[in-house]
Amino acid sequence: MERSLVRAVPYRALVGRLARSEMQVGFTHCDPYGHMNTAAYLEAAINHRMTEVRQLIGLDVMQLKEQDGVIFIIRKVDLEFMEPALPGEWLHVESWLEELKAGSMKVIVRFSRREGGKTCAVITFLSAAFNEKKGLLVKIPESYRPVAGVDPEAMPWAPGHPKPG
Repeated sequence: MERSLVRAVPYRALVGRLARSEMQVGFTHCDPYGHMNTAAYLEAAINHRMTEVRQLIGLDVMQLKEQDGVIFIIRKVDLEFMEPALPGEWLHVESWLEELKAGSMKVIVRFSRREGGKTCAVITFLSAAFNEKKGLLVKIPESYRPVAGVDPEAMPWAPGHPKPG
């Protein structure tokens, strides 16, 4: 199906939609104490979001950059450690768009043990839209056209959602 024939999806419809993946903690992800380190959590969270954004939400961020010059930048990161993740452990990685404003969005990424479900860490990203062509922060676009065959509104809800507004 041609992309221009695909129905536009408002970004607001993505608030609270849950994306899930899994990862195994590798040896190089760990600090000298044997715990998954800060850099590994950040790398895993960003890779998860970018993969899931394309596969589940259908947003092609590289195409958005090429066509409109708009990229999403991370302006602030908050990482809360709750339980150590250890080498060889399998983790569930879940993320969702928690809040959307005209100029920013808050994304939550939670890492929990596959065995037992205990939360290991929660990352909160505050992101903004930046127009590379203009060199300015810009409003987040109202909507996007998802990759054909993807229905982001069929995604499950994150805990505490749907939220009105």
